[in-house]
Amino acid sequence: MLVHALEGKAMSQPARISPFEAIRHEDDQGEFWSAREFATVLGYVQWRNFVEVIEKAKSSCENSGQIVSHHFAGFSKMIDLPKRIILRDQIAQANGQLAETLTDIGVVEQQDFAAFHNHGWQGLYTITVRQLASHWS
Repeated sequence: MLVHALEGKAMSQPARISPFEAIRHEDDQGEFWSAREFATVLGYVQWRNFVEVIEKAKSSCENSGQIVSHHFAGFSKMIDLPKRIILRDQIAQANGQLAETLTDIGVVEQQDFAAFHNHGWQGLYTITVRQLASHWS
């Protein structure tokens, strides 16, 4: 509330909320901010650029003697559950069709199927299945 100097009356003025307060979340463990929302407020257009900032912040936190996990939770971008189920079913169906086609053309040995599948990954993602597996382990 502001008091108008001439009239001595209280005048309300709209409260200004900082962009950081606008994206603040709370749960039973306290307050927190979403890294993706935080990145947007700070003007980062590409998530990968902001991940570098997060890693530097984690390093600074550790260097200052803090326990990083107390200040930084894990993060990931989740797809909503119904969409994930639909995608999973579509991939399973496509893999079934691929297996049938390979059997029809004579690819029946497990190692041949694995090699064919690996070449598919290389064609789609320029990465082998082994490289992909080591990335997630």
